[in-house]
Amino acid sequence: MDASTSAYFTAAGSRDNDNGRPAKRARIGARNTENDSLRNTEQPYDMGKDLVFDIDQIEAQDLNQIELAGEVLTQSREIGDEEDEEEEEEEEEEEEEEEEEDPVALEETLPDVEATFEEKARELLAYMGVQDTNKSSWSSIFLDLCEPGDYIRPMKSFLADCKLRLSYRGQSSGPIDAFLDRKDRQSWATHDARIDADWDRLASEIVSLSQGTIILASLSKPSGPQNAVLTCNWHYPTWSTNNPLWSHVMDPTNPSLRAGKEKMGLSSLVRTQNRPPIREHYRKHGIEWDESFPNWTAIEEKCLEFNRSLNRHSKLILVIGTENVRSFEQLVEIDDTVEVIEVKLRIPLVQVFGDVPSFKIIRDRITKQVRHVVFSSHHSQTFFSRDVGMPNRAFHDFLWNAVADMAMIRAPRHGEMYFMRQVEMKRPERKGDIYKNSQFHLAVRLRSNEKRSGVILPEGVVRRAFRKTIKKRPELSLLPDSSESFVKCLLMFFISRAQKTINDPMWRRGPEYDRMYASHVQNLELHRAACQAKGRVARQTQAYKDSDKGKYSVASLKRSATLPRNKQAERVAALLKVRQVQALRDADASTLDAKQRAIQGRIHRLQAMEKK
Repeated sequence: MDASTSAYFTAAGSRDNDNGRPAKRARIGARNTENDSLRNTEQPYDMGKDLVFDIDQIEAQDLNQIELAGEVLTQSREIGDEEDEEEEEEEEEEEEEEEEEDPVALEETLPDVEATFEEKARELLAYMGVQDTNKSSWSSIFLDLCEPGDYIRPMKSFLADCKLRLSYRGQSSGPIDAFLDRKDRQSWATHDARIDADWDRLASEIVSLSQGTIILASLSKPSGPQNAVLTCNWHYPTWSTNNPLWSHVMDPTNPSLRAGKEKMGLSSLVRTQNRPPIREHYRKHGIEWDESFPNWTAIEEKCLEFNRSLNRHSKLILVIGTENVRSFEQLVEIDDTVEVIEVKLRIPLVQVFGDVPSFKIIRDRITKQVRHVVFSSHHSQTFFSRDVGMPNRAFHDFLWNAVADMAMIRAPRHGEMYFMRQVEMKRPERKGDIYKNSQFHLAVRLRSNEKRSGVILPEGVVRRAFRKTIKKRPELSLLPDSSESFVKCLLMFFISRAQKTINDPMWRRGPEYDRMYASHVQNLELHRAACQAKGRVARQTQAYKDSDKGKYSVASLKRSATLPRNKQAERVAALLKVRQVQALRDADASTLDAKQRAIQGRIHRLQAMEKK
């Protein structure tokens, strides 16, 4: 391509044209910068030949560029983390088996990660867009990220008491998971005799109110002591377990609770409980409890009262899941003697439940003495989805680590990065997934985060996140440009591979290119339809009609009404006389790619219409 010619790719609303207005159409082709016309060639012009991927647009997360590059890399098996076909077939079989099971019923086997606290902290903070810190514990980093206020000093004193005062640190009378060894059990285990009487009464009332629709043995009893320093308040138990009868909440055979075990261990200092202890099949959009069980309002109130009575004894409470978080005041005793203070965290790249991360302090209204600290977390099964971004994963690992540190429980070291490492698990792609789970798409998201936060991921973090690609392509070197971004090096590598592939004439005649082209055209059409619909709505507003642009549009329509009519036949005849059109019309279809064959078909239809 000569110096006066440049390749370009513009999509609706994604790049401005020379006069500053948004580009109106998506076009792929080569442009002469002097006369802005497509080059005349003897052969039909292959519009994608000189396509150049724009790093600035991809860094800005231009969807059309990302979709095209991702599709090219996927079809050419240059995506960075492809597996062999045998493993893909095994995944398809697993997905079929999982359709009727809990969607997180995959077995996780975490890699053995040996890293120091400093390395883990640096990685999590970098993903969250937070500058590195010299703090030596998860809880001290957490407090350092809190918005300043009069609660800091009392909270530090409160957390010290949580670690030192024995009255705050009740212990279970036996191992939390000992019930798993009692295969022929006919009752629940005892972790704290003070809970047993209240639990037996609640279980009896639930069964009675349900008029026999709930089986007593299927209820899930809280795990841990009454005055546990930390409570993990989950939503409801499912049937995705090896222990559906006479079981406890902390049941590691359930995938969600197995995540809890990886993060917190099976500490005898922690109590784990459900909002309702009633076992139900998981449903993505929630359970219609009132339609499933008679007297549900009375049953729910009994369950909530039981939760409040237990949480009265715990100082730290981790509320898990959307429904629990949105109604946490039903789980914790709040009356006129206390006030609830929301404390926001200074973490720029993360949103939790639609807002900046925060937690709540429940303190005495008069003395300001802290009674409880309540933390909010997404459900652990959230992180089995490929749609969850790395900043959100990093924050939840950090949150759980900090809470465990505040409670001074011996959480497993290998679980400190559990939610982060879930993205590395090979999982089948599901219908409705938003994010593609490839190394290329990961690079796009991480580079966008870097530009938003101004925090550059350290080289060690990048090498770990992209070790699949680096291992597969040893020639790849991480030598950053003036941006100092190692992620950008990976992104440029993927773009260069996509550019090389899309310019290969042999690849462009194969089925991979046909699939890529069909997919990308569909994406463009969807994007165009959405933009057109948005434009139609905007043009109906009075503000648009009164604007200069609206008045100009009306004037243009009036001018077009004066132009000659019924000239379609002449236009078609003129088009069919063009040399490139004639060459493409007469070309052998077997030598054309999908795009050229589509254009050839349109030419033949126009010619048939002209003959009529």
